[in-house]
Amino acid sequence: MNQKVFKYLKYYNSKPVKVDRLVVSAFIRANDLNIKNNKFIKQYIVEPENIVEYKKVKELVSIILYEYSAFDLEGLIKLFEFVISPSDKTINGAIYTPSYIREYIVKQTFNKKGIRLENVKIADISCGCSGFLFTAAKELKKRTGNSYQYIFQNQLFGLDIQDYSITRSKLLLSLLALSEGEDIEEFHFNLHRGDALVFNWKEHYDNFDGFQIIVGNPPYVCARNLEKSVRNNLQHWSVCESGNPDLYIPFFQIGYENLSENGILGYITMNTFFKSLNGRALRSYFETNKTKIRIIDFGALQVFESKSTYTCICFLENSPNSYVEYYKSVQKELPINNNQFSKINYCYLNARKGWNLNNNEIVSRIEATGKPLGEKYKMRHGIATLKNDLYIFKPIREDDDFYYLQNGSIYPIEKGICKDILNSNKLSRNVIFDEVTEKVLFPYNNEVKPRAIEENVLREKFPNAYYYLKTKKRRIGQKRQRQRQLRTMVCIWQNTIFRKGPKQVVLP
Repeated sequence: MNQKVFKYLKYYNSKPVKVDRLVVSAFIRANDLNIKNNKFIKQYIVEPENIVEYKKVKELVSIILYEYSAFDLEGLIKLFEFVISPSDKTINGAIYTPSYIREYIVKQTFNKKGIRLENVKIADISCGCSGFLFTAAKELKKRTGNSYQYIFQNQLFGLDIQDYSITRSKLLLSLLALSEGEDIEEFHFNLHRGDALVFNWKEHYDNFDGFQIIVGNPPYVCARNLEKSVRNNLQHWSVCESGNPDLYIPFFQIGYENLSENGILGYITMNTFFKSLNGRALRSYFETNKTKIRIIDFGALQVFESKSTYTCICFLENSPNSYVEYYKSVQKELPINNNQFSKINYCYLNARKGWNLNNNEIVSRIEATGKPLGEKYKMRHGIATLKNDLYIFKPIREDDDFYYLQNGSIYPIEKGICKDILNSNKLSRNVIFDEVTEKVLFPYNNEVKPRAIEENVLREKFPNAYYYLKTKKRRIGQKRQRQRQLRTMVCIWQNTIFRKGPKQVVLP
């Protein structure tokens, strides 16, 4: 959708019901739909008698049709995803999945041997506005001839944490049916509002024995943006026992354990679990269960328009297998048959150190040569001064005792309180190492678990550094804030620190 359309919606109204009425009415008007029976959709139709609101509907239709030849259902999905508030996107990780990705995942899962589509049960356990269920419904009707009324009531199941996402799911699926002439008074849906981390499907459906197909795009929320209640709920899942897991990690286990025997799961999600500490427990889970897994790795190729992230498509089957199937996409192409995948036996993969999936044999030989970096240096999440311009500097000169820091005035800083630091983002083949090395003022002791130097010790041992910090007290903040900043400034080891974000290295 064009930015003009998004801008119009952005400034229209923040209330979901208001936005939904506008968008739904615009879709119905643009497509000249005549809704006679469906009570649910009728609630969202803006009538001409509502002069102000109806004017907004006509304006939105004009903007859309000026930029595009049609306002189709795919455009509706994009609008529903766009109008999710930025704060909710940060917390819940909602993101629009391109139609070609959804179609590929759905078709691949539908083609699995042994699945009878006439009565198959399909779920998306983080459904958002149900783009995946929309695609699945269309494909089911095409292959089986089942009515949408039957498909919605008996074959599709969705779960999302937001009420408005469930409402928009019902709107989208209803409009799909109505667009194809299926206008009944009421559709019955299996769409639930709930937290997938604690939701129990057995409590909602008698004799529940799993879904034959699960599809979706698990939420893109990094660990630092998770609310406390969410972090607590992560503890229910064994795949979250390593590092600080991002929210997508447990959705593998949740999905896999809600598959029926011989069922299949298809996700597009982040590929960081291949190597990250956060993914160690997940890799171990796959290896322990001998999970049948097929991976299409996009590497650094960007699949999503609105989010920069590294992604992959994963298919998991609820049947044991001794190897992982892997395909590296070069130009975002998608493999059309299983012969295009390489097979990597689990015995050649290392859950603890990370999976080498691309050129596995070559990379494994390289890593087996010499002494691993992790054995030479202790590495943790690293430096975060919150005030880099106060602590990190390039000396304008030095003598035997001091580095001279220029920050407003020139300050001599004792060499004994400084360490070398390197921003790895500045590294390349053509960069001279010494030229990008800076100094960091480091008011900590040199223990394995460093502690902030006491103020009286700092004043006596490093009077010049102490004076400098005192002059910058206002910027650093009051005592409690200053102590918090100093404590979060660094997680240090004896020799080397790497930092996520821009990466930095403190040198011995």
